[in-house]
Amino acid sequence: TFEDSTYSVNSFKEITILKKETYPLVQTDKGHYKANDDVKFRVLLIDHNLKPSEFKIIDEIWVEDPRNRRIAQWVDQDLDRGMMQQEFKLSEEPSLGTWTIIFKAGSLKEKTTFTVSEYVLPKFEVTIEPPAAILRDALEAVWKVCATYTHGGSVKGQVRA
Repeated sequence: TFEDSTYSVNSFKEITILKKETYPLVQTDKGHYKANDDVKFRVLLIDHNLKPSEFKIIDEIWVEDPRNRRIAQWVDQDLDRGMMQQEFKLSEEPSLGTWTIIFKAGSLKEKTTFTVSEYVLPKFEVTIEPPAAILRDALEAVWKVCATYTHGGSVKGQVRA
């Protein structure tokens, strides 16, 4: 601002103020697990430029089952370039449902979920198409065998006669 007795000049400029912020991401290797599976996960902390955040340690990270019981827990986990990886094994009879991975780093808190369910063998259908006729002295007869899952995918395998 410039002022004297005859002139008054005001200058306005738009400026952008960026607040330093950290964006957390918790990621599992799969979305669905079954008993005895290894659950592998990673925590990634990045800034607004998608570079590793300034955090060096995750204070606490834990896994809760569907009944909110802590099943696994780690404290003071070092971050390597903004990332840490961890894993744990599900028991032979884990609680079925939605599990949660939660972490705290300073004032940050984030979580992600994954599902534990029973393993059900996929159902499939086999169709066998015989040849129109088989001659008594024929050394070979061609049969067509096709197997498909109920969801439409092909079943891989071999037929032995």
